[in-house]
Amino acid sequence: MDTQVVFIELSVPRKNRYVCDITEKLFAQGKTIQIFAGRKDVVLQLSRDLWVWKPDSFIPHGVYFGGPQEPLFEEEPVVVTTKLLPRRSHVLILYDALPIDDELKGFDLIVDFAEIYEKQKHLESRNRYKAFRDAQGFEVQFSKIGAFLREKSLSS
Repeated sequence: MDTQVVFIELSVPRKNRYVCDITEKLFAQGKTIQIFAGRKDVVLQLSRDLWVWKPDSFIPHGVYFGGPQEPLFEEEPVVVTTKLLPRRSHVLILYDALPIDDELKGFDLIVDFAEIYEKQKHLESRNRYKAFRDAQGFEVQFSKIGAFLREKSLSS
């Protein structure tokens, strides 16, 4: 079975907010989630955002930077990380891009972003979309954030 990849169109630079919205939806469906960001400061900001972005919401999560002494957060349903965990998760949310390889095929769903509000980011996201589409083992689709969040259930 192919890994489903959904590119979410972002017409405004509110990626942190949308990552939290998407994480909340998937967490409510019982999915385990890894959120990948390439920089430690972004991981820490996303972790803070998951705590405070909505007063009536709590998403239990851990932060992982890939150090040998760090816990792997096996029990946390959501992990914000600079390095993919070896554990199996249902969903990978790509705040930042990763190379498209077999490691990504271990997820049921990958969420990436088409950041159309900035020319360079738009070009980069188009190139990632094409790379996923051309790689074997991925089923790629495009969605707007509102439509994605309104879907009743996301396949796993």
